[in-house]
Amino acid sequence: MKKIPFILLMFSILIASAPATSAENKSLFDLHTANQILKQAEEDAKNMKIKLPHNDYDKEASLKAEQTLKKVRSESFQQKLQEQYNRLKSTLAKEATSQLLKGDKKPAFIQNSKEEDIRIDIFISSSMPLETIREYVHDAARLKSADIHFLLRGFVGKEGIKKITPTFLFFLKILKTDLNCIPDFTQHKKFGGCSVTPANIEIDPQRFRDFDVTQVPSFIFLSQKQKQKEHLKLSGDVSLRYVLASFRQASANKKLQAFISLLDRGQLLNGEQQ
Repeated sequence: MKKIPFILLMFSILIASAPATSAENKSLFDLHTANQILKQAEEDAKNMKIKLPHNDYDKEASLKAEQTLKKVRSESFQQKLQEQYNRLKSTLAKEATSQLLKGDKKPAFIQNSKEEDIRIDIFISSSMPLETIREYVHDAARLKSADIHFLLRGFVGKEGIKKITPTFLFFLKILKTDLNCIPDFTQHKKFGGCSVTPANIEIDPQRFRDFDVTQVPSFIFLSQKQKQKEHLKLSGDVSLRYVLASFRQASANKKLQAFISLLDRGQLLNGEQQ
């Protein structure tokens, strides 16, 4: 059943209760009279009081709501919530990155170190000059090793993980061998048909926190041989060769010297100066 607005209903009742008019004084019941009746109906509506039925559970519901709000705002709850958020964000980031860069097979020339457990982390950001990152990727590819990892703190763009396209396009810019290659995704080709340089790229905010990385680029060298562990850190806009040479001076790790030799050999083959 269609509801009639209260003011319109009062207006109709007042008109119906008005005295009958003759032809001579019919004109007296004009628009002015109608406006007076409408105003009176509005005043009557303001003065009306509608009493709602009593709810026996009002106090109990309010108390529960206050208790829940107090718990949510508590420092311990907020800390647990932040920990869960960080854990979930890190997990989703790794899974998303894995899906982005997942190939049919790992390139044959990228092999893990068998001599000892080592790892070199290169911490980068999309705010860095593109050419600087591409140079690191190019040099790392010369080493033909899966022991070198590039790390981002988070996804590229304001939308973060909600929109992964900016991150994928950033990866493509730093990995494609020909910077002028325009990707064409209409043919569903991998990387839009552009050839790319193999590299290990990870999104891992936790690793930034673990090693207290507050500026980019930063470099971490980790080594574990039997029970001996090594941890070296260097920050600054320097070449990968300089980083490896600096780590070599502070470490007896033979793998570092092998990496330096590979870079020097590549530079000589390409006519570059050391």
